[in-house]
Amino acid sequence: ARKSAERASGRASERASERTNERTNKRTNERMKGRTDGWTDGRTDGRTARRTD
Repeated sequence: ARKSAERASGRASERASERTNERTNKRTNERMKGRTDGWTDGRTDGRTARRTD
């Protein structure tokens, strides 16, 4: 029971971090708007920076 609960809470926190990353990516995209070559740095991308797997 504990393992499935951990899995469920992990999925919930992952969804929450996805929402946070959406906000971060919006800010990042505003910053990146001046770039024309489509280059992105992983360190400035919220989704990439927080991924741990």
